[in-house]
Amino acid sequence: MPEFLRNAFAAAPVSQPGEIAIRLVLAVVLGMIVAAVYRATRHPTEIAPTFPGTLVLLAALIAMVTQVIGDNIARAFSLVGALSIVRFRTVVRDTQDTAFVIFAVVIGMAVGARDPVVATIGLGIVGVAAFPLMTWQPRSSSRATSTGSVARPSAVPRHEQNTRHPRPRRAWSRRAARRRHLAALADAEHAGQ
Repeated sequence: MPEFLRNAFAAAPVSQPGEIAIRLVLAVVLGMIVAAVYRATRHPTEIAPTFPGTLVLLAALIAMVTQVIGDNIARAFSLVGALSIVRFRTVVRDTQDTAFVIFAVVIGMAVGARDPVVATIGLGIVGVAAFPLMTWQPRSSSRATSTGSVARPSAVPRHEQNTRHPRPRRAWSRRAARRRHLAALADAEHAGQ
């Protein structure tokens, strides 16, 4: 092996495979608890089917990334640079979903940084705090039906519902009219040559 490669790998602390496996399994277990708290504090119609599984994977992946970075600032910056090219276009519908994503990230970071005590204590405190917040959600998001019972809003995104959207339609009409106008100008200019 060339000298520069030997020096690069010699400076890195050697992690035992057993320790790595234990930390990753612990991150998966704690991520499953985060997902269970998420499911328990949300109404079933508000839960995206893949979101709880994503929380579990996120905790494990962040634990793995934290172990890879270790105390090396250069690795941390290179990871930020590598991940900055990824664009996430998924719109988070609820701010509590964002809080659970951060929750899973912090759990994974604590386990990956070899501090499972912070992860378990934080899991207990934040998990318990999530349950009262479930009851504090405003009732304005639900609609009363003609029978007096409360119906939740549709889980179908608004753009997929069979409703009319006057603003986007007007904007589309203006754009189409502008395109027709520019095409007519181009045709008149081309015919005049």
